[in-house]
Amino acid sequence: MNVARRNFVVSAVAACLVAFCAGCRTNQADERQFVKAMMVDFASSMVQKMMSCPCFRGGKPPFMAMGQIRNDTSLVGLDDMATLTSLISKELADSGTVRILPSGEFPTGGQKPDLVLQGKLVQRDSLREDGRRQRDFTFELSIVDLASGMQVWRGKKVVGMLEDGW
Repeated sequence: MNVARRNFVVSAVAACLVAFCAGCRTNQADERQFVKAMMVDFASSMVQKMMSCPCFRGGKPPFMAMGQIRNDTSLVGLDDMATLTSLISKELADSGTVRILPSGEFPTGGQKPDLVLQGKLVQRDSLREDGRRQRDFTFELSIVDLASGMQVWRGKKVVGMLEDGW
């Protein structure tokens, strides 16, 4: 299966899981399912958006370092963030448009990264007028060109979960 088709299938499955979980009264198991589906959706959709970045056009694929993706949530754990970073790294590497460098490692020949990917995941909880809790997760990523220090791409995705009660 080609990469674009696989990404579409993964996004479709993740969107269905998110939609299913969004209208449910949640418990811990539901929240874990929601988080796992959200991680897959975030990784797949953001990598698809990244492919439009001009830094990936041209000759040889650039080297990209995986920078920090900050976790500003109470629901998403460190293992979830590691999974998210791993999914993004794999999707990017599989695309063939960029060569991924693990954090702090350089290939033989002393090649340094051309780009760095960094971001954050933020959770915002609010109480709706009907008494239900709205939990929104905003995932932002950016690519910085290390030679110039300029941000060359930025993307954002928001997913919400609605819960009964507070």
